[in-house]
Amino acid sequence: VSNVAPECNAGSDQTVQFGDEVTLDGSGTLDDDGDTLTYSWTFDSVPSSSSLTDSDIDDSDTDTATFTPDVEGEYELTLEADDGTDSCSDSVTITAVEAQEYTHIALSYLNGCALDNGGELACWGAEIGGTDFGQVSDTPTDSGYTAVSSGGYHNCAIDSSDGIDCWGDDGYDQVTDTP
Repeated sequence: VSNVAPECNAGSDQTVQFGDEVTLDGSGTLDDDGDTLTYSWTFDSVPSSSSLTDSDIDDSDTDTATFTPDVEGEYELTLEADDGTDSCSDSVTITAVEAQEYTHIALSYLNGCALDNGGELACWGAEIGGTDFGQVSDTPTDSGYTAVSSGGYHNCAIDSSDGIDCWGDDGYDQVTDTP
């Protein structure tokens, strides 16, 4: 009886926050003969500023291993499995991103806005009687804001050049009469 080679499955690509532990899941690797498999996880590539090496992969000799990305970027890993006669390999990409943190929040009785560490705005709120006054739907999509404030039907934000952007209802010139 001839041996059938195992079929490797390194799991799905993942996007994680750098600094968080990543679980590498090769449990979908199969051997139709039922042979006992040995496993090996290795890095194919890491971001240029990363200091990780293969020795930073915990439980790298099992089907489920872990590591912790040390910088933002793509980490490419390979799972190899061997049944004593034949082997297989499969790769997975882990993309590590910076955690999104909110640095400012502004609330009014109708809406709110938050400003993240990248200078981007996120606004939410209510329509009154089915009317959208633009305090949410007209939120700027630019980045580079440094502060945000909310009023009843409008919001304002300061951009990185100290300019003021306002949006929403302008019933009392609160949007168009900005300094």
